[in-house]
Amino acid sequence: MSGAQTSPIGDEARRRAERRVGARLGFLSHLLLFALVNLALATVNALATPSFWWFPWPLLGWGIALAVHAVNVFALEGWREAWVRREEERELRRLQGR
Repeated sequence: MSGAQTSPIGDEARRRAERRVGARLGFLSHLLLFALVNLALATVNALATPSFWWFPWPLLGWGIALAVHAVNVFALEGWREAWVRREEERELRRLQGR
């Protein structure tokens, strides 16, 4: 078998790997944006209204969203894929009349 030919199982594994890597890259992009934007907000807060520290509020809200994103990407990764496979198999059996 040449390098250009792959088995259906190999194709599925490649697609799963690409999805996982894409999800991790998406999280890292989110993390970088979180850090840069919140650094900018802290700077604006310090320069514009140093007597009132408001920047922790968006930091907290976005931080919670970032934590949920991290759990979704890293902690639930295997569970989600197993659930999707079970549901796909269940739906195939239903469509085949079993």
